[in-house]
Amino acid sequence: MLYVYDYDKYNEENGINIDLFKELDGNVYRDIKDIIKVIDNNKYNMKSYNSFRDKYTPKVENSTLEIVKIIKESL
Repeated sequence: MLYVYDYDKYNEENGINIDLFKELDGNVYRDIKDIIKVIDNNKYNMKSYNSFRDKYTPKVENSTLEIVKIIKESL
């Protein structure tokens, strides 16, 4: 879940590359009370979260080994 109380201000001043409300439907909140309700009711939108994760985070196996390899190659 994302708490974006300053979403409009941030977007105006810095810009945002993706529409968080669309990409993370049901997981982005401007009001902390809404987050508390979701937690209290255990009503997470996991489908939306998983879709976002699959779209924006790469699947890397052996990530620690890959990082070590990159570091060694840069030395």
